[in-house]
Amino acid sequence: MTEKKKSFILYLDMRSTLAKLSDESYGRLMRAVYDYAAEGIIPEFTDMCEDLMFSVIKTTLDRDEEKYREVCRRNAENGKKGGRPKKQQAATETETSEGFSEEAKKADSDNDSESDSESVSDSESVNESDSIILSHAQESREMFGSERNIPLTTSEYRKLCDEFTKARTDAEIDALSISLGEREQRVRSCYVLLVKRLTD
Repeated sequence: MTEKKKSFILYLDMRSTLAKLSDESYGRLMRAVYDYAAEGIIPEFTDMCEDLMFSVIKTTLDRDEEKYREVCRRNAENGKKGGRPKKQQAATETETSEGFSEEAKKADSDNDSESDSESVSDSESVNESDSIILSHAQESREMFGSERNIPLTTSEYRKLCDEFTKARTDAEIDALSISLGEREQRVRSCYVLLVKRLTD
């Protein structure tokens, strides 16, 4: 913990154990934790409970620091490779969009004797992006990331790797995995969040 840091994480699962300490012991322990996180100073406690609690918290801080350094190292390696490849122009998407049709559609007639097969077939047709979304919904999800808490389908993972490179995708998945694991948070769509983070 030699580098100056702006923050560190204390986990709520330690709260009940820390609550058993007296206010004085708790205060000395927290001061020691801050000193260790900021300066790397390892205190010498006279109280065995404080010493024990500090060693547990120190182990957690060290583990989190190691994970963070690993993500930074991977990001630096990926940065040396040149970063994300440039995107193709957005014009290609608008050229193939199904917005307005050049051909005018036939107006519906008030004649009830016409069959409704034409309108049924129009409503049953599914464009390509809808079929991709439907196929993603039917695929089973695997857990990715260092904490195994990022659910993605195989095709979502491949699509991220194809668009942003495998190394960059894996690094961002691990960073998100650590971030969500530390906050014990769940996200509605990890795929959408990863695309947003990789695009920024």
